Amino acid sequence: MLDIKYIKEKPEEVIARLAKKGKDGKSFVSSNGKEAILEYDVLEYNEKENCSLVSIDLKTGRHHQIRVQFASRGHYLLGDQRYGVQDNKQIDIILANQEEIKQLKLDKASLNAYHFWLWTPKVN
Repeated sequence: MLDIKYIKEKPEEVIARLAKKGKDGKSFVSSNGKEAILEYDVLEYNEKENCSLVSIDLKTGRHHQIRVQFASRGHYLLGDQRYGVQDNKQIDIILANQEEIKQLKLDKASLNAYHFWLWTPKVN
């Protein structure tokens, strides 16, 4: 079980198989999908808001990988309207925080990079 409420001694690895369906291309966990691997560290946990700041290291680059892997384990990205609402309890949390979300101007998933590395093949 993915637990993002507590800071760990070392990064935790998440492995799943992801596939896309239909014309909308929404990704989901499937035994027939392609392997998707990421590692995450919990940097901060806010108990009052029940949310965490995490550092993620993608080992593969699948469509909506972070959003799908976290949502499939019950941890949704703040502001993620595509994969974020899974049940009435989650809807209540979003509605309760709707004004705060508007103040932060979060109309999309809150997923940002603070480091970005790109490995390119050596060109002569």
